[in-house]
Amino acid sequence: MQSSGAPVAAWLSTEKPRASSFIPAPPRAEAPSAIAAPPASSDRLIRPEDVVHPAVRTVPVRIDIEQGAGRFYVIASAEVTVRVGEGIEWDFRYVGGADVMCDEIVIEFDKPSPFPQSVYRSRRPGGARPHRQLSGPSSAASAGKRVQYTARGMTAFKTELASTKLWVTITA
Repeated sequence: MQSSGAPVAAWLSTEKPRASSFIPAPPRAEAPSAIAAPPASSDRLIRPEDVVHPAVRTVPVRIDIEQGAGRFYVIASAEVTVRVGEGIEWDFRYVGGADVMCDEIVIEFDKPSPFPQSVYRSRRPGGARPHRQLSGPSSAASAGKRVQYTARGMTAFKTELASTKLWVTITA
């Protein structure tokens, strides 16, 4: 068997003339990049602060909201230590069906708070998925302090299910 030309799939048809009812598409508009002048060089200058977002290092703290024997519990490590400029990343988990009643977690610091806010609220996502809350960087004014804060589990009616007292130490 001899080939007479370039390999072509058998199902590809050869070029046929177009039907007389064929109407060609209207010409397309030119691309803006082909028409417009290139930007001035000052448009291409980017300041470092435009693209560099200072990342805040975080210390993870897992908080379990647990239901057992008709009672609710908020369980977490009692103390965490962060450096100035670092923050806390609270990781909330629902155990034993606690997600049915617990609608919101509230983290409250006494004022003045070592973080940008004194109250952090985190609503429960659907499907009992774990969720997180970031505190932001700790302030330099709070260096060397040991601060107590409260984690509360709240219902949809803003009544407290359970709470616990936790400590954070800010080191220089």
